[in-house]
Amino acid sequence: MDEAHYKAVFRAAADVAAVILNDGRVIGTWKAEGHRVTPELFAPVAASVAAALDQEVQALSAWLRHARRTSSVARKTVPPNPV
Repeated sequence: MDEAHYKAVFRAAADVAAVILNDGRVIGTWKAEGHRVTPELFAPVAASVAAALDQEVQALSAWLRHARRTSSVARKTVPPNPV
C-alpha cells in the first residue's frame, strides 16, 4: 500500500477500513450503506480492473439486499418471548 493512503485505511481509534485489493495491493476502500456498496479508489485503474470491481460491487450489493430482506422476514416471524 502506498504510504499516501495509510490514513485512509488505518483510521482513528483503531478503525480499519474495508479495502479493495488488486494483485495483492490495496487500491482503495469501500463501505456499505444499507444495501449499497460504495468503492473509493485511490487512483484510476485499468478498464479490466474497473469492470471486475463493478461486478463485485453489484454482487455484494445484491447479497446485502437479500440478507436484509431475509433478516427482516426472520424478525417478523419469530414469536415474542413469553417471559
